[in-house]
Amino acid sequence: MAERNVPAIAGRVLDAYRKTLPEVRDALAREEAQWLNVGALLENASLLPVEQRQGHLDAATDIVRAALGPARWAMGHRMDPFEPANERSLEGRFRTYCEIVEDMGALALADAMLVAYLAADPTADTIERWRVEAVRARLAWKAGELDVATERYRRIGQAARQEHSDELRVRAWVGEAIAARQRGNHPRSRELATRAARLAERRGMRRLAALSYQTLTVPAASAGDFASALVYGWRAYLHAVGEPTMESEALSNIGQIFLDLGHPVPATAAFRAVIARASSDRILVPVFGSLAMAASRTGDRDVVEWAQREVSARARAGATPYVVASAQLDLARAWADLQVHERAESARREALAIALEHRFHEIVHHAEVPLIAAAPARQILSTSAEEVADSVLQLVGA
Repeated sequence: MAERNVPAIAGRVLDAYRKTLPEVRDALAREEAQWLNVGALLENASLLPVEQRQGHLDAATDIVRAALGPARWAMGHRMDPFEPANERSLEGRFRTYCEIVEDMGALALADAMLVAYLAADPTADTIERWRVEAVRARLAWKAGELDVATERYRRIGQAARQEHSDELRVRAWVGEAIAARQRGNHPRSRELATRAARLAERRGMRRLAALSYQTLTVPAASAGDFASALVYGWRAYLHAVGEPTMESEALSNIGQIFLDLGHPVPATAAFRAVIARASSDRILVPVFGSLAMAASRTGDRDVVEWAQREVSARARAGATPYVVASAQLDLARAWADLQVHERAESARREALAIALEHRFHEIVHHAEVPLIAAAPARQILSTSAEEVADSVLQLVGA
């Protein structure tokens, strides 16, 4: 799997850690999951003859297992069609472990750890190695290396043909769809994600089907096809049932679409359903901001107050700066909708200060100008969109 003419973002684990932002390193330190120790064990194992690696691999496995806990260890990776057959294997489980690092914003560290794993573990089979490559492609586009990501997804598609693997084919199509969307080619993104969704459903790969439908929602909404976007979002949720993180991501998208369509009641229900399921600040903090905006449009100041307290508390507890800045901007808009100008200005200044410090240019752009209350006009929902609204309301007993 050598990369030809593709710049790698991987480096040694310690070097990647040193380059990580200080606030992200602080969050990693609070997790007590021994990221550096695991990375060092795997890097050192890769330098040994294969027959001498087992002690290092066993030590790394024990740390990963303790960090994930029994349930997540047994599951492997939520996106894989099958659970790991071997009780001691890192297959799937190490990708889950590295996603925790990714969610904290330490992209280069996650990438370096994945590279160390593949170099160290001779039991990782071909499909697992290409699954890791799909994760590395995602890390690349998140790091702004879109050309690297595109080339990796192309090679995963090539491997899918060589291995006759529908799973890899779906992963490649979904990744290529995301890359196409980021380049602004929404029709191509929709075409690829549709292919992926149909194949994943046909082969019974529920989680990959959920990911495919999730990927379909954005180009559909961008094209103004909100009815289809809501249907795709709901299908993503149904395929994700039983996996709280994926359920939360699907419901968050559904809530945002309803909010943009001027329907704050089903939006509120969707955001409350996310809060009941999610545990990661990566999901929860932005959703509290979105909930505040929905609540402000029904005049519910108490919910906006609650959302403000939650965001502030999670910021103090170490939530990453980007999600906090984004949520503060939404809170500013919510207070502006309620005509509470002092609170709106305070939240706007907080969002701007964080964004300036960390160079979040998009948030700076929106936070530098005075906020104006401007709820979207209420659009008439299609029959299918009404059905999704009813289903979402039932989730919270509304």
